[in-house]
Amino acid sequence: MINSNIAYSFNQCELSIQAMCAYIKLKLQELVPNLPVFIMNSGDFSFLVGKKFEKTDNKEVYLKTPRVVLKIEDIQQNSSEDTNQYNRFIYKFDKGDGLGEQVYTAVVRRKAYNFQISLSFVSPNFIEALNHIEVMATLTAHDNVYTYEFLGNTCQGAFSIQQSGNEIPSIDMGQGGTRNITTNYMLEQQIHVIVPRPESIMLLSDTEINTVVDDIVVNGENNHIDNETINLYEDDTTKSPYIDVVGNDKRLRNFKFK
Repeated sequence: MINSNIAYSFNQCELSIQAMCAYIKLKLQELVPNLPVFIMNSGDFSFLVGKKFEKTDNKEVYLKTPRVVLKIEDIQQNSSEDTNQYNRFIYKFDKGDGLGEQVYTAVVRRKAYNFQISLSFVSPNFIEALNHIEVMATLTAHDNVYTYEFLGNTCQGAFSIQQSGNEIPSIDMGQGGTRNITTNYMLEQQIHVIVPRPESIMLLSDTEINTVVDDIVVNGENNHIDNETINLYEDDTTKSPYIDVVGNDKRLRNFKFK
C-alpha cells in the first residue's frame, strides 16, 4: 500500500493501460458487437476490460469466440526520452481527510516506459478469422491516440500495432482439440510517467507569499521594515513564485516586487 500521507497517486501506468484497452474495445465493438476484451498475465486471473479492470472467472465469457486477449509481455525504460528533472506539476488530489480535492504542486520528471503487449484475436473458424483480420486492419492502418485523466490533468497516450502471425489448427478431423483460429499482434505502448520528488509535494496555497518583513540596508543605514507589507505580485490573484528543491530544502525563486 502507498503511504496515505503522500498526496499523490502512483497509478498512472494502470490508468494509461486501462484507457488503451478501453480504446481498443470501443473501436472493435463498433464492428463486432459484444466482443469480449480481456487482459491477463501468466499465473494471474483474467480481467474483463470495462471502465475499470474487472476480475472474472466466468468461463462462458473468457472462452467465448470471437474474443480478444491482451497480455503484457515486457516493460522497458527508455531513458533517452526523459525530460528535465525540475519540471513543475500542478494537480488535484483527495487525501480522504474530508476536505475533498485540493490543489497540490510538486517537482517532477517525466520518464518514458515502453510496454510490449501481445494481442490475440481468437476466431471460431477460418472464414471468420479472415473477416477479423480486416477488422483489426482498422487499428493497424493508422496511428492510435487516446486520452485519460490523471490527477485532474488530461494526458495523451499512443500505441502502434502490427500483425505477428497466425495459429491455424490441423484440418485432420480425427484429432481432438480446438478448431479456433488465432491471429496474433504486437502492440508497443509508450507511457511518459510523471515521477515526483516526494519531499517537494505541497499544497499550492502553501507556496503563496504575501508579505516580507526584513532589514534593508540603504546608504549604509539599517532600515528595519516593521509590520509593513511588500506585495510580491501585481495583484492578489497572481499565483506564488515557483519553489526550488535543493536537497531537503524548499527555496522560493523568481520574486517580483511591486
